[in-house]
Amino acid sequence: SDYKNDLVFKPIPQDFELMNKDESFKEKRERWFESLSKDIYVEEALNVLDDLQSKPVVKGKVDLKKKIVKS
Repeated sequence: SDYKNDLVFKPIPQDFELMNKDESFKEKRERWFESLSKDIYVEEALNVLDDLQSKPVVKGKVDLKKKIVKS
C-alpha cells in the first residue's frame, strides 16, 4: 500500500483544455494519475514491454560445434 513508482503521468494535449475548463475533470485526472503511480502492475507492464522491444543484432562468430539443448 506504500508502493510508489517513479513514473510521471501527464494528460494528453486534448485534456489540458478540458482540465482548465472543468475542475471536476481535473480532479478526476489527478486522482487517476496518483493511483497509477501507486500501481505496481503499471511499472511491471512497462518493464515487460521494454524487454520485448527488439535488441540490435551483434554479429560475430558462431560456434557450430556447441549444442544448445532446450528442455
